[in-house]
Amino acid sequence: MTTANYNAAVDSNQLTMSYVPEVTWGVTPDNPTFQSIRLDSEGFTGTKTRTRPNEIDPSGQSSAAGTTKQESTGSLNFSVSAGLASNVLLAASMDGVWTTPVSYAGTDVAVTVANPSAGTLTITATAGAFTTTNLLIPGQFIKLYAAGSSANSGIARVVTVAASQLTLDCFSGSTPAVALAAAMGACTIKGSCLRNGTTVNTFTFEKQFTSALFLRYAGAFATGGSLDVGVGSFLTGTLAFLNKAQTTDTAGLSGATYTAAPNRTVINSISGIGTVWRGVNTGTTPNTPAAITGVVSKLGIKWNKESAAAQFGIGSSSAQGIRSGKNLTTGTMSTYFHDFALYNQFINEQSGPISFYAIDGDPTASQTQGYMITICNATIMNPKVVAGGPNQDVSADFEIEGNPDISSTQIFGGKTIQIDYFGV
Repeated sequence: MTTANYNAAVDSNQLTMSYVPEVTWGVTPDNPTFQSIRLDSEGFTGTKTRTRPNEIDPSGQSSAAGTTKQESTGSLNFSVSAGLASNVLLAASMDGVWTTPVSYAGTDVAVTVANPSAGTLTITATAGAFTTTNLLIPGQFIKLYAAGSSANSGIARVVTVAASQLTLDCFSGSTPAVALAAAMGACTIKGSCLRNGTTVNTFTFEKQFTSALFLRYAGAFATGGSLDVGVGSFLTGTLAFLNKAQTTDTAGLSGATYTAAPNRTVINSISGIGTVWRGVNTGTTPNTPAAITGVVSKLGIKWNKESAAAQFGIGSSSAQGIRSGKNLTTGTMSTYFHDFALYNQFINEQSGPISFYAIDGDPTASQTQGYMITICNATIMNPKVVAGGPNQDVSADFEIEGNPDISSTQIFGGKTIQIDYFGV
């Protein structure tokens, strides 16, 4: 027997948060297939703005208020795990589109030039079709896995692409050890690339508390996001939304089905976060990154669509459209202070990419999934190098200014932020 009526409120652990892409803004598709998501907390709400006429009134009291606007916003706070469910929302938050996932598997991969000191590695694959079927683009990060040899696996950045040939960056901690091998033979190449763009996608979100309590948010437009990680923590993320309206319901939508939330390992700061790489633009190509000097203790990236807003019109208190705004990327980074290498980049206003990978397993394992996150053209700004008191580590806290990569567009296509995904 179970005791009845023991709770005064719905338990938050009962919440199921789901989304479905919209074809038309603010219109939930018929027979929707909702994708459930993992989250730490959420902040989807609806508010009303009520105003009063500014009348002269001898009664000594304010005039009656009336509703003039209804607004709805939302936020998702989550611990990052690799998967397509969150990738859809990441793309929308950047108005971007993922490139078609590459999963090339062949026995014809060979190293033709292996010269790490020169900064490049060239591999060939006769059946690669890297400009068509297995489309890769310069600046994209890929994961290579050589069958039967974990030493011949890793993550690398594409510099140039031909139909059957790839030139890759060779930089410490990124290029697979295959750079020193005579041939790879059987090999798998995986990757998909996302950059900020101008493609608008919107969603209907649903919060289900019980079988008879629902809140829905049609016309949800992602206005930005962030990723943060520090010592002793997990990689966490946020996504922000502007919604057309908040509505209530006591039953599920007709024909609605639900796909379960992913359940892969949450990415942590020890085994999941790799070396932070920094490339400085010296006027040469391809601005090969190297590991940042010093130990990084905290890293954060934020992207936001400046001036994105709901649009209102006469005759309705709800939003009638959205203004998409434009991408602005910023960041923060904290390191243990022990030299002026990064400080001098601030003084000289040197720019270039900052990248780090976030994965859910050994980078040499074939089943590992995850991401490479890159600010394509970052300028390190405004260092704070302070001694906060006795018996403390001196840290250098930097702001990161993200800018369009206009100096080496052959690498990052003139974009500001890039996220690469490595599936299985």
